[in-house]
Amino acid sequence: MSFTKRTAVQTGEEKRSYREEYGEYIRYKNISYPSAYPNNFFDAYLYPKERKKEVLGTILYFHGGGFVSGSKNVVDQHPYFLEWLKNGFQVIAIDYALAPEYPYPIALRQAAAAVKAIVQKKDILGIDPNKLIILGDSAGAALGGQFILSQLDENYRKRLKMEEVLGRGKGKICGFISLSGLLDTTRYGQTNSKENNSYFRNWGIAYFQEKDLEKGRKAKEASVLQNIEKSFPPTFLSDGNLGSFQEQGKDFQRKLRQIGIPVESYFPGKNEGELPHDFELQVHRPEAERLLRRQIAFAKNLLS
Repeated sequence: MSFTKRTAVQTGEEKRSYREEYGEYIRYKNISYPSAYPNNFFDAYLYPKERKKEVLGTILYFHGGGFVSGSKNVVDQHPYFLEWLKNGFQVIAIDYALAPEYPYPIALRQAAAAVKAIVQKKDILGIDPNKLIILGDSAGAALGGQFILSQLDENYRKRLKMEEVLGRGKGKICGFISLSGLLDTTRYGQTNSKENNSYFRNWGIAYFQEKDLEKGRKAKEASVLQNIEKSFPPTFLSDGNLGSFQEQGKDFQRKLRQIGIPVESYFPGKNEGELPHDFELQVHRPEAERLLRRQIAFAKNLLS
């Protein structure tokens, strides 16, 4: 990658925002969005103005990390996201405050504030807010999925006292892509790995501030699986077969089919070798590379 021609952009925040060339594309780092909490920044990976006609849509990415770690810098660390750029999709990666210092529902409210700011900056960024796809891995899928629910289900939005930042002509979520997604937050510590179960469960307790996640009010409220309804967009699900959330992914797929929502998936069996949590980002693996091609085709079909 070539990183040249940096241009500082004033944001009034502690992090310095700047614009630079990113190979054939443009990268804006650390664009701030309004929030009283930390990590209120997003990065935008965009086509240059002279190539905007090639753009098919925009991926809004929420990183994983159990709500206690991780950052938007995942995009710079994995060629997975560059492939989306090469195939006509601009990528915007959103940061949010982390637990235990900033527990639920702070990240959700920041997600809404970030998307609102992105839509308001649509002309500057050169995005079409009616061609958005939400993509998240692990806890980022939980956050992205819950954000979708908060925008498309009026009763759910009112229960959470969330602002409607999309809809009513403001923008449209066309699809959801979940990578090793935590789609039922009451099952935070339920994988086929005892070691992961212990880590994941402790992270869930830190995020929700509830010791009994299976019965916890906040964990149930945040569960995408337990709150899904018919307005949810077409979805692509995938998960590994080692130490991950494949069973709840399959349950989510069944629920989507029951209520008539189009869904595609890839859940590798044990005969396909060990594919760990978040294997999807490891595009050097043949399975992940083939899956990425399917995901891109899925997104192109939605926006064609």
